[in-house]
This record gives sequence, structure tokens and C-alpha cells, in this order.
Amino acid sequence: PQGADILRLRSEAAGAELAQALSAAGYRATDCILYSNETIRPSRVPAFDAVFFASASAVEAFFSSQPADALAGKTVVAMGRPTLGALAGHGVRSALTPPDATVAAAVATLAASMVERALMADVRKDPHA
Repeated sequence: PQGADILRLRSEAAGAELAQALSAAGYRATDCILYSNETIRPSRVPAFDAVFFASASAVEAFFSSQPADALAGKTVVAMGRPTLGALAGHGVRSALTPPDATVAAAVATLAASMVERALMADVRKDPHA
């Protein structure tokens, strides 16, 4: 209910906008930075056909060690608008976006895309099948 105390837990990378919006809507929102994001650079990124980004910080970490064209020809899934915006900032314009910003919806979106791609490949091989 309006006027309730809400504790917004976040990383230092996330902005305070949500807590500010909650306060503006009449809630007593406390913004609490709970953890810090630290980029770890792997010695190599394994080969992949599809990639799932669950956060904008994951996008930034990926591109801190990978070339701008690292996602060319790959299936890219972005969970949520901030993640999609971060990808667009790196020139990625064709990412799959699930209807809801949940892991389940992102996995279902990726699975549907992979099945569709496999079916279309079969049709191209034998259009009369």
C-alpha cells in the first residue's frame, strides 16, 4: 500500500531511479547498495552460437574484453530494456527480447528461436517435406 516502507537492494552499477520513482509515488523508499559488480576477464570466451545477457552490466563486461563484432551472426537474447539498450550502445540491433524480464521467459524465447531456425533449415533442405 501507498506509504509502505520499501527497501530497494541493488548493485553500485544500478541507478537510484527506481527508489526515486517509488518515493515520488508516495512510498518511503530506501535505496541500499548491497554489492559491487567487478568485471573478470576470462583467458578466453568459449565458442558459442547464442548468448543470453541478463543485465546491462553483463553486456558492458562482455564488450570490455571482446571486439565490437563479437556477436555478428550470433543469436542474442536480452532480458529487459536496460540490457537491450546496453546492447544497442554497442551496435547490436537485433536481439531477441522475451515478453517478460524473467529468466524463464528469456529461455523460452531462445528455445523458440532455435526451434524455428532448425525448422526453417529443414524446409530449405527439402521444401516438399
